[in-house]
Amino acid sequence: TTPDPLSTVITTTLWNDPPSILQSTSIYEHPIMTPTPPDSTSLSSSLKPPPSQRPYYPPSRSFVSSSISDLSSSSRISEEEDPPQPVAAIRLNNAGSDIVQSVSKEPWHAEGLTVIVIGASGDLAKKKTYPSLLELYANGLLPPHTEIHGYARSVKTHEGLRQHLKPYLLKTRSSHNNDNDNENEGMIDDFLQTCYYHSGKSYGDFHAYYEMMNTIRQQHEIHKDQKYNRLFYLAIPPNVFGDTAIAIRKTSMQTSDKGWSRIIIEKPFGHDLSSCQALQQV
Repeated sequence: TTPDPLSTVITTTLWNDPPSILQSTSIYEHPIMTPTPPDSTSLSSSLKPPPSQRPYYPPSRSFVSSSISDLSSSSRISEEEDPPQPVAAIRLNNAGSDIVQSVSKEPWHAEGLTVIVIGASGDLAKKKTYPSLLELYANGLLPPHTEIHGYARSVKTHEGLRQHLKPYLLKTRSSHNNDNDNENEGMIDDFLQTCYYHSGKSYGDFHAYYEMMNTIRQQHEIHKDQKYNRLFYLAIPPNVFGDTAIAIRKTSMQTSDKGWSRIIIEKPFGHDLSSCQALQQV
């Protein structure tokens, strides 16, 4: 059975280096993009496509300024060209056009999406979560109406978060792209304009969550007829999963007619069987 398409795109297991969606494996096994960990010296040669299946290289500019048809009709490189590419990038790029077209047909892609990154000021968020969201954004795999709201205990402004993230996004983007620096920076600046920040006294601070959700609802007022799905990404230590989940449940859920609400939790989920069961109960 084909899994939920949003899980296919967003629910990924990130490889350690570099932190990019191009370095991730999906729970959905695309016929060309079979998940295989990069731990074999023979992996690169075994995954190299024949001339008829040369890698597809998606444009680096944001899909906001490019239609899906533009993305899918981008030219393939010639058979004479064979620039070095990370193995995972080759695997994704082979199927890139098909993935973009397939995702664009999903109902949720025509709806709005609010991603809420809990723990937005931490190392995991700046080195893994936001760079991965940037790659989804750059390759046209997020809905046109997407907002990314960060929440943590550190006090920052929206602009403070953007300046905090930008060096890591530039480093990640330049590590596996041949685009010029100005083009990369322009695309990253566009992405950062969709990023906002909120803070609270703790990860279970009901009042802070209420304020954040009120701000989000006010931003959505200009698109009253648009559904906005909510995706909560917990980039936080496991010992605060419970408090955070309770706060989300009490303050941030919505009725299905306004959009779904889902949560992504980083492993480890507890430290033993009993703590795992306790979290599951919460």
